[in-house]
Amino acid sequence: MSTPTIGIRGTFYPGGGLPPTRAEVVHVWSDTCVNLKTAEGLPTSVLIPQAGQQPSGYYFVPDKPEPEVLVQPKITGYRQLNEAEAALMNKIKAHGVELGALVAELRDHKGLDQRWVSIGATDLQTGLMALTRAVAQPTTF
Repeated sequence: MSTPTIGIRGTFYPGGGLPPTRAEVVHVWSDTCVNLKTAEGLPTSVLIPQAGQQPSGYYFVPDKPEPEVLVQPKITGYRQLNEAEAALMNKIKAHGVELGALVAELRDHKGLDQRWVSIGATDLQTGLMALTRAVAQPTTF
């Protein structure tokens, strides 16, 4: 677990038969010790169990962070892609990396007609761009 930050919310386990309660980190001492604020007014220093430790007694478990969702800023003529479209776009880009490596290898090979290597590279780039436009479906030229 990384060092917690002020404002992180989670569950505080006060021990002694008391029920768990929601809490927020108000001060960080280390990656294993924080001060909390609870709705019940129980500010306290508590330990944060580390991976592999069995928590007991008086401790705090931060909420798992929500997965990061990237929202692309609005670009004129483009729309927000859904997950399936983004996966297709990433697949096209991955193939582009492979093709780029092949072109680089061909450029380094002695005796090849580099004019045709360049034409092939340009045509591959054009093809990849056409595939990305098929997915993105821009509305502008």
